[in-house]
Amino acid sequence: MTVRSRASCAGGRTAGGQHGAAEHGRGRRVSAEKWQQDRDELLKAEKEATRTLDALAARRRRLPMVKFDNNRYVFDTHQIRIRP
Repeated sequence: MTVRSRASCAGGRTAGGQHGAAEHGRGRRVSAEKWQQDRDELLKAEKEATRTLDALAARRRRLPMVKFDNNRYVFDTHQIRIRP
């Protein structure tokens, strides 16, 4: 069994061939206050995205229903053929 480090994986390399820690959110150091500010902005964006997705889901649930035509569909299984 061959074990490779993350740096040796093609997906973890930068254009220069070296593993880019900043690509994975590491390498940059900031103060706790700056981190909290960035985290608060991210949380705000995540909440906005959640509300947007919730609104889309609500629109989907409000779509009208269509009567199901039992004679139109045939369901095949590995054992039998089902015609509702």
